[in-house]
Amino acid sequence: MGSRFLVVSALKENIRALRSIEGCALAGCVTEALSGAQARRLMGERLFVNVVIDTPLPDEAGAELALYAASKCSGGVVLFAKKALAAELEAGSAGRGIIVIPKPIDREALRLSLQALEIMRGKISLVEEENRRLRTRLDEEKLVCRAKCLLIKRYDIGEAGAHRYIEKRAMDSRRSKRDVADEIIAREILPGE
Repeated sequence: MGSRFLVVSALKENIRALRSIEGCALAGCVTEALSGAQARRLMGERLFVNVVIDTPLPDEAGAELALYAASKCSGGVVLFAKKALAAELEAGSAGRGIIVIPKPIDREALRLSLQALEIMRGKISLVEEENRRLRTRLDEEKLVCRAKCLLIKRYDIGEAGAHRYIEKRAMDSRRSKRDVADEIIAREILPGE
């Protein structure tokens, strides 16, 4: 699956300090980047669950990277910024899965923020799974509807009759309605249609 966290900081000692926080999720699987460009390259190559950005970076301020990371990672983003910029960055990142923490960093606030990221990721996973399930169901319904339309057109039967035919065929053959619909579509579509 790859690394759970991408930590971006111009200073390796800050990355080591983050990893040393007791009870911190960063003690696990972490990939490090020392610049915005390196972080973007890594995010282009693989999926990270969460991203932690310690601003400023040597090649950019970090706010744009946080927005980019929020669109690329499957969890959330923690952005460390100077106190003077933190409120402005927080307003610009509201609702985008970015937690802004003002510097100097309070270790307990950081631990709680990372814990919040993990909770947020769990909720996102549930929503993604439900979304996949609904998309599969919708695809099946579209396929069954298409098969019904072909039956109605070809055999001049009503929608209810076509529906009963597909359901009965699925039950009798102990297959899904989707499989029966696939079979009907493959059989009924004329070449060139």
